[in-house]
Amino acid sequence: MRLTSGWKISMAFVLLLAGGHAVSAVPILSGQAEFTPGDGTLPAGAQFVTSVTNSFTGENASDVVVFTGTVESLVYSDPSTGYLDFVYQITNNSSFSDADSIERLTVASFAGFTTDADYIPSTGDVPSFDASRDSTGAVMGFDMNNGGVAPGQDSDDLIIDTDSKTFTMSGNAAVIDGGTGNAQVDVPLAATQVSAVPEPASLSLLAIAAGFFGGRRRKR
Repeated sequence: MRLTSGWKISMAFVLLLAGGHAVSAVPILSGQAEFTPGDGTLPAGAQFVTSVTNSFTGENASDVVVFTGTVESLVYSDPSTGYLDFVYQITNNSSFSDADSIERLTVASFAGFTTDADYIPSTGDVPSFDASRDSTGAVMGFDMNNGGVAPGQDSDDLIIDTDSKTFTMSGNAAVIDGGTGNAQVDVPLAATQVSAVPEPASLSLLAIAAGFFGGRRRKR
């Protein structure tokens, strides 16, 4: 069952009326995996920010196409904190008879952010049975249940709860089984990318410091 962005936004509103809560109180640490209980919801009053859907083609080591599909990513904001939640759904569009299922999704980059993960049951055909974070803290991963997302199926909505307040569409999602496919998705924007130049207040402090040390040099 393919879910539209509009349906998901409506679904989120229903969950909020039902007393939606943040994904979990325990973040996933670097190099750690956890069982996802499947009770994920968005924070109370979550506001839809944006969505994007991009396609992928999975190829094996011999450059043979083994599956095709899309990854949809949606971004929601928690009005009480400004923190962002990232929601992903895999669709396996493969139409050929020997196409592979998709057993894993990884998304980068989450380095430097506190994150947790879960999924919303019955928003797709296939749930996730665990979520993990690599040793660098950058890559979040979901393993799919029931043999993976078969041709013609969707994953349940996969949620990554963060303490990021900004995002970029330059993230990479990789879908994996007998081959690997890649698609661009929304991910947190690193603080070093957000502010490439000093803020005005910082510039003022630098100017004061420069004047202070300049004055000291003139007195010598």
